[in-house]
Amino acid sequence: VKRKPGLKVSAGKSGIHSLRLEGDIGGSALLLDELWEGPFLKLAPNGAVVALPAPGVCGLCDLRASEGTEALKQMLAQAATRKGPVLLSTQLLVRQHGRWRLG
Repeated sequence: VKRKPGLKVSAGKSGIHSLRLEGDIGGSALLLDELWEGPFLKLAPNGAVVALPAPGVCGLCDLRASEGTEALKQMLAQAATRKGPVLLSTQLLVRQHGRWRLG
């Protein structure tokens, strides 16, 4: 039986929000404008800084949250040194005004 894809959001320290993406959609769901212009807009109203350390795992914070950005950098650095799931990216991504760029 296939499970329907789901999205779980939880607030963490330093203004970071953790996202768990379930099902076949994985990190590709982050490309949907509907998420960023809808429910994620409340999480990052000034734009988002995003870390994708592993499949199905995402951390994000508001673009103006410097403490959150530093915590996301640490998250990526720690993920790069661990053995485990494939590391998706060692760079932060920034979404602002409907566009993505490397952070």
